[in-house]
Amino acid sequence: MKIRATRSDELHALAAFLTAGGMPHTADTLRWKFWNSPGRLNGCGKSIVAEIDGRIVGHIGVMPATVHVDSPEPGELSGGWFVDWVVREDLRSRGIGIFLLREAQKTCRVLMTIQGTADTRQALPALQWAEQESLSVFKLNVRAGGTCDDAGLGRRIATELARVVRYHAVQWPIPEGWSLTPLGASPADDPWHELDAVLARQHQSPSGAFCRFDRSAEALRWLFKAHPAGHYRLTIARDAAGPAGYVIWRTCRGSGDRIDGRIVDILAPWDRPDVWQWLVSVIVARLSSEGAVQISCLAGDDSVLADALKANRFLPRQDLPLWISPLAGELCTPHRWHATFADSDIDAACRE
Repeated sequence: MKIRATRSDELHALAAFLTAGGMPHTADTLRWKFWNSPGRLNGCGKSIVAEIDGRIVGHIGVMPATVHVDSPEPGELSGGWFVDWVVREDLRSRGIGIFLLREAQKTCRVLMTIQGTADTRQALPALQWAEQESLSVFKLNVRAGGTCDDAGLGRRIATELARVVRYHAVQWPIPEGWSLTPLGASPADDPWHELDAVLARQHQSPSGAFCRFDRSAEALRWLFKAHPAGHYRLTIARDAAGPAGYVIWRTCRGSGDRIDGRIVDILAPWDRPDVWQWLVSVIVARLSSEGAVQISCLAGDDSVLADALKANRFLPRQDLPLWISPLAGELCTPHRWHATFADSDIDAACRE
């Protein structure tokens, strides 16, 4: 068996392998994901395969990330998310996946994943990975249909009553001096160029004592504007001084013809919880107008984002552990995180 970097001329073969393993990809998606990262991120994405007799039998990918930590001393750690970790079914339980994971760990100081498959959650504790139990997917039902198709009549009635009584959308007032930049005619026409101004201001503002993942305008444009699926929309919020916040969001297909919504990423001044609450309510209204049945957002349990979601009647519905590689686990404490769907490959847009 050989563990090696993926070659750019075998992306079609790798896409076929991943699709057969339950992770649908195309060659274009893989090229965007691991080869086309921009500027300072260029070359940070990694794609690694296991090969036997000239055939791909396993894969792991790494997408770049920077972790801002608050203890024991504030600082930054170069890191990455491992994604698309799969071994051919008839060769599992032979250690190939562990070899791939260890090779991926060599690419950055902090390697991470959120949740993972059942096999992942079983393997990582045995490899001394640290588990941070501080992330949840918050969900809001905005119309009937937010339960699974096989839910009983009693559950459906209870869910609809809860929606009417509690889960209906909240409309927060526009903070004084704030406004929104109009959406473009299409996702590509949204005001992506204004992200530079937002990030420049936010990097200068205090963020409180918690761990978070770095944002850069070029990385966000690569991840979402240039995404092969083209699902993502951008809303920019402005104060008197200019662009000061944003929300990246999208609709997605649920079961059957059901439409769901996702708040993929959001940022506003850390010391303005009223702006966070307002921005969440703005996107809830927009997604609801586009027919979303249920809206979800990933957030650290003890964060300004979680507070804004709760103020808009979202509830934590699914706990997601954040796993951190052994050598970095001690550096990423305490357990307060600001995280969103944008921070990992948990978002399934590339597979729709």
